[in-house]
Amino acid sequence: MAKSCSYYSFVQVWAGSYNTVAVTESGEVMVCGLNNYNQMGLAEGLTFYMPVVSPDLSKRRWQGVAIGQHHAVAQVAEGVD
Repeated sequence: MAKSCSYYSFVQVWAGSYNTVAVTESGEVMVCGLNNYNQMGLAEGLTFYMPVVSPDLSKRRWQGVAIGQHHAVAQVAEGVD
C-alpha cells in the first residue's frame, strides 16, 4: 500500500504547469501530474494524480529543478554530468 503525503517531510518543491516534483528529507524524489512526454521519469503516457516516488530520479541529489508545460530540467548537486 502506498504511503500518504502526510508520511513524508518535503525539503524542496517545484511546480510546473501540469506537474510537480518534490524532494523528501530522506532524498527521495516524488512526482505527480501529467507525464505524456515521460517528463516525470516514469512510464510514458501515465498521469499520476497523487505523488509517487521516481526511482530513477531518486538515484541522485538535485540542486534545482525547472518545470515547464511539457518538460522538466534538473541540475545535479554534484554539478553537470
